Amino acid sequence: MMTTDIDFTAFFDATPSPYLMLDTDMVIRYVNTAYLLTTGRARDQLIGKYFFDALPKNPGTLDDAQENVKALLLRVLDTGEPDTLVLQRYDLPDLHEPGRFEERWWSEIHTPVPGLDGEVRLIVQRSEDVTAFIHSRR
Repeated sequence: MMTTDIDFTAFFDATPSPYLMLDTDMVIRYVNTAYLLTTGRARDQLIGKYFFDALPKNPGTLDDAQENVKALLLRVLDTGEPDTLVLQRYDLPDLHEPGRFEERWWSEIHTPVPGLDGEVRLIVQRSEDVTAFIHSRR
């Protein structure tokens, strides 16, 4: 079987792991079904949006979650090498109570996808919500 015979969208949508793809401007180009279920978002709330506008920082936390994720993404773009955030708190806006955020903890792997010229064209983010694990350890 040649790779041209593979439907990669179907592959990503079938996997239980949440995946998101960003372009080099950090605009969300793709999210799979697991990502939508994990974040409670609809596709139109994410696709075509700047990552940090679609998933803004919780102003009620003192940590540097957004800065940590942004620095990692820039490092992936700069080096062309995968990078990992083993554990990062990155809260999500509560869809039912505007202005409120839900505490979330993530483990993420960011993988660059090169174009034909070898330059990074996309970043694939695999995010695992580890909030339940963190809460079980408290």
